[in-house]
Amino acid sequence: MACSVGRARRGQLRFSRGFAEPFAGGERPARRPPWAAAARGMDAAGLTLKLLLVGDSAVGKSSLLLRFTDGAFEPCLKPTVGVDFKVKKMVVDGHAVQLAIWDTAGQERFRTLTPSYYRGAQGVVLVYDVTRKDTFAGLESWLNELEMYTTKSNTVKMLVGNKTDKPDREVERKEGLQFARKRSLLFIETSAKTQDGVQHAFEELVIKILQTPGLWDKSAPKRGVQLMESSAQQDKSLCGAYCPLS
Repeated sequence: MACSVGRARRGQLRFSRGFAEPFAGGERPARRPPWAAAARGMDAAGLTLKLLLVGDSAVGKSSLLLRFTDGAFEPCLKPTVGVDFKVKKMVVDGHAVQLAIWDTAGQERFRTLTPSYYRGAQGVVLVYDVTRKDTFAGLESWLNELEMYTTKSNTVKMLVGNKTDKPDREVERKEGLQFARKRSLLFIETSAKTQDGVQHAFEELVIKILQTPGLWDKSAPKRGVQLMESSAQQDKSLCGAYCPLS
């Protein structure tokens, strides 16, 4: 299952703890994110986040996962049968987290298996193929499943338009961005083949989860996620919408 990842041009944006914020001249003093104290008080090995990859068959979910976890790309990956699973450790703002990433099959015959894996997920990546309009149209059904089966109301969701290295695009970036804004999703375009945007996508997702302590810190009061939009992102290929805590 070949995949591609859209280009992530930073331009004049400074990414600080996952926030895409335009700024004019000079460096701002470093600020510790509000979740840092809670994360610092936890055993680094004990902070495990559950992520899911969902979307239609052959959109490149497995290739994205392989690129992120192993730094590799295989142009002829076999379709996922049922569910695949990988673990990836990463450091965000000096804090180690372990990601348990579930890659779900997109074929219709496996859809009955997927709901049980939604439970307890703190982050969900919805993937579509920018060269196949039908995979973009199918996002609504995946979102409906998420609403039905996720057990956390503030689960962080990211929309990923994959295979941007291919020339025969059928879904423009603007369409994906508008869809994400309307449904309060993070958004990015990627290419598993060229690796553009892949690392950044997972980093942004993890940062947003950490900025929502109610998802992982049992002692924290539950707080909602509010959609915010960076106007400077409208002409960029990175996240055009992001969800800081209100």
